Amino acid sequence: MKAAPTVKKSERAGRWLGRVWRGVAHREVRAIDWLAARRVPARVGQLLFLGLKLIVLALLLYSMFWIAVLIVLALGVMKFAGMTDLGDHPEPEWRTGPAGFGFYTHDGHRIDPRVHDDDD
Repeated sequence: MKAAPTVKKSERAGRWLGRVWRGVAHREVRAIDWLAARRVPARVGQLLFLGLKLIVLALLLYSMFWIAVLIVLALGVMKFAGMTDLGDHPEPEWRTGPAGFGFYTHDGHRIDPRVHDDDD
């Protein structure tokens, strides 16, 4: 049995994000205090930072929307590319057909030059 339990990457990432969020919140309070020292009301400072957070959120949502649109378009292009008939036709083959033995396409057209063995 291990002395200390292993910490998963997801838990480490969550703790890191928590520390980052606490740091941002601390700097926000310091900035509001700095604005208050410059005779800006505390409520105005709070609203300023709330507006800034909403702008950042709107930009993130806007960029995620366009990334999702590009992913959907890429998936649609891949789907329609898979539905095309490129290369699905059988290869021409040597067989006996209506014009005798020769090289025929999948739809019955002879494509090889006809060689006549006439001894005339």
